[in-house]
Amino acid sequence: MGDKADGIDFSAMDAYMKHVLRVVEREGGLISRVFPFEADVLVYFTERIANDVISDYITSLLSAAQALQHPLFLLATAATFGQVYRLVDAVLEIEPKSPLVTKERVEDVVFKMFEPLMDDYLQEETDWIREVLEGVCAEWDEKVRSGPPPHPASH
Repeated sequence: MGDKADGIDFSAMDAYMKHVLRVVEREGGLISRVFPFEADVLVYFTERIANDVISDYITSLLSAAQALQHPLFLLATAATFGQVYRLVDAVLEIEPKSPLVTKERVEDVVFKMFEPLMDDYLQEETDWIREVLEGVCAEWDEKVRSGPPPHPASH
């Protein structure tokens, strides 16, 4: 993901996520070497990073973004999810690889972290779609009221 998404500057979040992902890679590698895979410490560590570090940041970010016009908030939320999803790839790259650390389990951590934010997103999306469709209907009604264009008389 780049620094900009649909005109929204994500350079600060990109830098934040790069820093968090470096920590996850460094500390995750240490965890993976020190603890037995059966202890499942890497997934627990990932949950803590997602819920105690990343979640606080993106909740504040998206709360501020809610004041933006509908499409911008929706785009910001989707782009934020893309940034956070990078956690999945980072955790899956940690060596040595644990058979307990699967893509599905790490994705589940991200999805659960993002779940509380989805209510606001879905409400905003519903409102925006309703607004757009009402505009389309109003335009259609106006065309119907004005009647069909006159046809040139045939000779």
